[in-house]
Amino acid sequence: MCLFCHGSHKHSIPGSPPVHDPRQSRIESPSRLVYFEKVQNSNACRRESEKIEPGAAFAFATATAVGQSLGARNIDRARMENFEANRLAVAVMAGMGVLFFFFPYLLLRAFTSDPEVIRLGSLFLKIVAVMQIPLAITMVLSGFLKGAGDTRFLILVTVAGMWVVRLPVAFVLALGLQVGIAFVWGMMVADWVVRMLVILARYRSERWQELGVVR
Repeated sequence: MCLFCHGSHKHSIPGSPPVHDPRQSRIESPSRLVYFEKVQNSNACRRESEKIEPGAAFAFATATAVGQSLGARNIDRARMENFEANRLAVAVMAGMGVLFFFFPYLLLRAFTSDPEVIRLGSLFLKIVAVMQIPLAITMVLSGFLKGAGDTRFLILVTVAGMWVVRLPVAFVLALGLQVGIAFVWGMMVADWVVRMLVILARYRSERWQELGVVR
């Protein structure tokens, strides 16, 4: 029995045609939509963690290379490593974004044949496609700051991005304004864009040079 349709199902005589109840259709349609949105939101969370993996690889490599360069007091080489890592990460993840945006159906069709799941999944992949470049820049710059020892700042940005930007606004959109799940997913884009701008400003301020790694 559907949780949102409690008490709306009627028993029919075996062999007789089904009885159409307008009240039931009005109740079941939203519940079906809620079900598919919950399923796709669960899939979306897994896809989000998977799409971060290439960026995480570039971030780890950047942190290691930058840490070695700054340890050797070679700031120019550290900046060049950051530039090259950003260039490669943006190229790779922008390519993923093109794939997600223009071919979502082919990607999802390999895992499911349900048209509603494919419809919602295609929408989510297009949203993910938009955030690939901000995500790449954010993760590589985060790797640079980690290599420079500026980890406290990164913790503050991560906590603020999740608890000040993404979750509160998504809560208001979902439960307050009751908008569609696409707007809730869209908060991921806003979260990563804000983080990118804040971390980029930190990098360009060069305050990371005041830390012990550079001295």
